[in-house]
Amino acid sequence: MPMIHNLLRALGSFLLSLAVIAAIAGAFRFGVEPVIAGLFDLDEQSRGYVRRIGMLCAFVLGYWIYTKYIERRAGNSDLAVDIPLIGLGVLSGVAIIGIPMILLYLMGYYQYISYSGFHAVLGVGLVILAAAILEELLFRGALFAISERYFGTIVALVSQTLLFAGLHMFNDNLGGWLSILSTALIGGMWTLMYMVRRNIWMIGLHHAAWNFTIFMTGLPLTGQEDWRAAAPVQSDFVGSRLMTGGAAGPEESLLVLIVVAVIVGLLIRKSMDAKLIRPLPRRSVSFWPKDRVVDE
Repeated sequence: MPMIHNLLRALGSFLLSLAVIAAIAGAFRFGVEPVIAGLFDLDEQSRGYVRRIGMLCAFVLGYWIYTKYIERRAGNSDLAVDIPLIGLGVLSGVAIIGIPMILLYLMGYYQYISYSGFHAVLGVGLVILAAAILEELLFRGALFAISERYFGTIVALVSQTLLFAGLHMFNDNLGGWLSILSTALIGGMWTLMYMVRRNIWMIGLHHAAWNFTIFMTGLPLTGQEDWRAAAPVQSDFVGSRLMTGGAAGPEESLLVLIVVAVIVGLLIRKSMDAKLIRPLPRRSVSFWPKDRVVDE
């Protein structure tokens, strides 16, 4: 029963990746961070900065340990630092969400209210960066890559995208078909980008730049209101929810969804032209891969 074997092995691989990342992050949070704070007598704000940067490094280190020494993943590392590619990720992350938002401001759907200053931007920015990198490590680097090896590209893409969308339904102000469509399209876009480029830094910083662009305007970020008061600019939305995204934020705006859908289509075409779609394996895949397939 190759399918059952592959399902159990995929689940085991993903849980093992989670355990390794969590162990390294926990070691930093409860071991290293208190030592650093004590040695340098850090105040609460400085300690918060150290915590966020340290946790980001711990997430990446845990993922690197898992892929290199446990999974022994074949091919070039998806943690390779490619500056032009990373720059492309950041700029495209800002542009894909930023340009539709500018148009919505010009059309009057988004309205500037006031300027609040940059006093809280660094702290929130570090949280956004760490959260975006962690999501990409888990959803694209671990879950998608593991699922793709065991079940092929199509199954991995669809299942991981639906899971990504489903988990985001727990956010405040999200729910209904439009929220599911939005998060599935955006999550699918990031997965397809990972398929084409196989670089966590590019996708993670694209994700972070996307979220940071929304945060900077003071509009809701994926339904969350928590950071709006910390944004340097305060804005509000007026008019049709279909155009503004309402309390869910710009990610549910029809204009943004059209742009993302076009990009998803282009990425699918690119992945097909480059023959990046792997078929469903017909035999059991080894738990300790290098993409090996074994008879059972």
